[in-house]
Amino acid sequence: MASIGGSAPDATAYPNVARWFNHISHLQSSDTTGDSTDKAAEKAARKKAKAAEKAARAAKAAEAKAARAAAAAAKQNNSAKQHRKEVVIDILPEPMPDVEERRVAKTTPPPLGAAAHNLVKPGDAEKFYTTTAINYTNGWAHIGHAYEAVAADTLARWNRIFGRDVEFCTGTDEHGQKIAQKAESKGKTPQEICDIYASAFQALNQRLRISNDVYIRTTDHHHMETCQKLWEIVNEKGDIYLDKYTGYYLVREERYVTDAEAKEWEYKDPSTGKPLTEMSEESYFFRMGKYQQRLIDHINSHPDFIKPEQYRQQILARLEEPLRDLSCSRRTFSWGIPIPGSDDHVMYVWFDALTNYLSAVNGLDGENEKSHYWPPNAQIIGKDIIWFHCVIWPCMLMSAGISLPESVAVHGFIQDAEGKKMSKSIGNVVDPHDVLDKFPVDSVRWYMLSDAPYGGDLKFSTSALINTHNADLCNGLGNLVNRAVALSGGSVPDSSVKDLEKPFDLKKAISDIDSLMRGQDAISEGCAIVRQVTGATNEWITRAEPWKIKDDKDKKMAIIRLLMESVYALAHLWAPFIPMGAEKIFEKLDTAPRPLKDLSETFENLEAGHKIPTNRSLIRSGMQRETNNTISEEKVERIRRKMANENSLRQQAGMSIMNDRRVHRGNTYARLAHKGGLGIDAGVIEKEREMQRRKLQQADRARKADEVGRGRRTPDPVANRRHMDIQTDEYYEKLTAMIREHDAETQTPFENDRPPSPLFIPAKSGSDAGTQILDGELFDFDKEVIPILEVVVGRTIERALMEVLEEEELKAIRQRQTEFAALRHAELLEAQRMEGVEQRRSDEKARRVAQEQLRLRVEEVVRRKVMSRQLARHVVGELEAETLRALEKLGKFDDPRMIEVDTKIFPQMMAMAAEEARLRKACSRVTAELVVAACSKRISKFTECRDKWLAGRGAVEDIVSAAEKESKNISDIEELEAARIEEERNLLKSWDAYEDPATPVPEPVEEEGEQVEGEAAEGEGDDVDA
Repeated sequence: MASIGGSAPDATAYPNVARWFNHISHLQSSDTTGDSTDKAAEKAARKKAKAAEKAARAAKAAEAKAARAAAAAAKQNNSAKQHRKEVVIDILPEPMPDVEERRVAKTTPPPLGAAAHNLVKPGDAEKFYTTTAINYTNGWAHIGHAYEAVAADTLARWNRIFGRDVEFCTGTDEHGQKIAQKAESKGKTPQEICDIYASAFQALNQRLRISNDVYIRTTDHHHMETCQKLWEIVNEKGDIYLDKYTGYYLVREERYVTDAEAKEWEYKDPSTGKPLTEMSEESYFFRMGKYQQRLIDHINSHPDFIKPEQYRQQILARLEEPLRDLSCSRRTFSWGIPIPGSDDHVMYVWFDALTNYLSAVNGLDGENEKSHYWPPNAQIIGKDIIWFHCVIWPCMLMSAGISLPESVAVHGFIQDAEGKKMSKSIGNVVDPHDVLDKFPVDSVRWYMLSDAPYGGDLKFSTSALINTHNADLCNGLGNLVNRAVALSGGSVPDSSVKDLEKPFDLKKAISDIDSLMRGQDAISEGCAIVRQVTGATNEWITRAEPWKIKDDKDKKMAIIRLLMESVYALAHLWAPFIPMGAEKIFEKLDTAPRPLKDLSETFENLEAGHKIPTNRSLIRSGMQRETNNTISEEKVERIRRKMANENSLRQQAGMSIMNDRRVHRGNTYARLAHKGGLGIDAGVIEKEREMQRRKLQQADRARKADEVGRGRRTPDPVANRRHMDIQTDEYYEKLTAMIREHDAETQTPFENDRPPSPLFIPAKSGSDAGTQILDGELFDFDKEVIPILEVVVGRTIERALMEVLEEEELKAIRQRQTEFAALRHAELLEAQRMEGVEQRRSDEKARRVAQEQLRLRVEEVVRRKVMSRQLARHVVGELEAETLRALEKLGKFDDPRMIEVDTKIFPQMMAMAAEEARLRKACSRVTAELVVAACSKRISKFTECRDKWLAGRGAVEDIVSAAEKESKNISDIEELEAARIEEERNLLKSWDAYEDPATPVPEPVEEEGEQVEGEAAEGEGDDVDA
């Protein structure tokens, strides 16, 4: 990815990005290389501002140093202020420059600390590939994003320092409808919105020292190619088809919900209360149900596939119901990866965002050098997306023929201190940048990793963070390292440690932590082991007491050498959790880290005589100010109540110091009867004293029983208190019921320390000799001073003892609270699991009852149909055929269309035909009448002539036939022929004699007589023909 340059963003529109711009201005992706396009100009600008920036930072450092010195001086001078022993590792929260400095600030990423990179060459060791869920770029990063990134980073760092070839991937999801809508509302392009939020996530990762090897963005070109290639592979298997989907759409999650979910939510978004969108669109579907049984078999045969166990059982319970085919494309928006062969569809989140784990290592390209990292060894996700990563993603991989991840580690949510879900409306959202402003990054990392239960939710509390920091990082690791460096004398002693008792079993500790963290999310258990071995080392050096060994110098040097070896080994165990603190330890020992499997199990890793720089301190009391300033509101309220009670007590005593019970008055204090109207009964005071005495005796018996097994021991050392060897007197022990101890190492509160006294007080011999006070002049020492001293010293020792007892009691209470919290969490998880099981049983019972009722109803309907059929066959069987024939005659079985044709269309057509025939008949009749009227006379005449002609012709024919029959000779024939000719002539004459009354006959012309006669003949012939 190219570097992100330019001027600082608008602080009003984008406060988080503007706030951390110096971390992200030139952020480089871990899998790409390249210089800025305008490198020379940027270098000149940085060089020009370097002097001013350096001076400003030096001034700020001087001011901070002066403020810390003034605070330390004021604290030492104020004897009434309670001393606190809280110190922190010397890793300050990073100072952020103001807006003007940010424009020219140095923008190189900060150091990542120990075990940030592989300690072995890629390919020479066992591979380990871990991922996080990529973050959606529609909002700013919150504390949940920080927790998941830190958890995955810890796994990656542990496997690196163990000696494995690690690839760690995280990134951002930058496609979807919500991003397009947000870009439209902001007046920007979707790519600009994604760049802004992606930069914010990368800035948070830098501040948390996340050591990812790949930062994948779904808008990268090679990611789009991988998604389209995976789509084509699945499509070739026939597992993708085009269909239409109708249902309820949840815009907030950009997914369709089932009808059961919509009904359960009353057709509203359960988080926002907005109504669900009912929509229908064309979509591509993935045949997910095809791989349901295969997925169930894989989960059952691979118990580590889903961790922890309760989430594995949850997925198996949901897989008991059949899987529906998955909608995997959208047409309602265009901000996404186009589907091959379809211009109007874009891929939905399943084939887009989930494929980033493949594209990060080029998993589909077997020739690529990173493809050997697939499959992932551990995928770290939240419990809200377990269905996507444990059901949908494996089914897609099965369809494509790709190996499934080895393990999916599920973590819980981060809640507020009261266990409530963080919400902007409630106002309990924690900004990770605000936390990193107040506390070192190692403190934040260690608190989230150690206090978050395995697979459960973390109740985030600032006071708990401070307590965890002080208990583990300061009093545990920090003091141990300071002891080792202080006792070393500036070099590693040249002594053998083979014969000494080892503080802990290094091989077992490494094996136990590796078994918990490799491929799982049991990081809190790994933190417990690291805390345990650190505490064991502290206890070991306290028992060994090398500072007391005077005679055997070899043994003393061997113990110090073993202590330094232990610190070096512990730095490797702490490195994945607090990388910056571990880096400080390696710098202090001036020795580089090495793979854990290369560490010597006999604690022989440091070079004898190696110089140890003592001018750098891992723990710095000046940092106490930052921690003390973060007092919780509860503590402030408690201090206010205490001061109010003291003021009230002072007012009741009448402001008289003589009646104030807090003032010691000689040897009569134990039997003091107050007279100031306090209203305190002497019997109550006596009862309190008796209860205190019994408590001391009980503590004494418990301490003696403890010493039987562990030997005598003194309280743990406290910073800024004087250590000295004293001889206790017998009357002190009797007064406080303490056991007799000689050469005991004790500590007294700093307010009880006094300046050193001279060896003797010389007598006054000058002008002030008159003021010399001799023994016995003021008071009797034996009768007045000693009793007062007995009470004062007794109270002091009693107070010291009470402090020790109180600390031990508080420690026991914290231990019980921790155990109770763990038990309660386990019970809560079990109760949730049982509730889930009971709910599933209830749902399954209801489903089976409904299924049985449906089956009974269907059986009843079938039974009635069978009975009706049998009855019909036996009772009305004979009438069946007749009834059918009657119904057929009535047309009950006719086609409705044929009935409509017969009853409507044909009658209409017949009526139309009849009307047409009637009209034609009328026309014909009229025409015939006209013709008859015009030609009736002529026709009758013609008919008469025709009849005559026919009669004559018939006579001729009779004659001819008779002649032919009677005579065969020629003479007869000629006679007959002559007769015929004659007859014809007669007929012609008769025809000529006929005159048509309607046709006038013209007078014949003598000159053309023949022609007229011919024409008349032709006319007559025509009429005959007509």
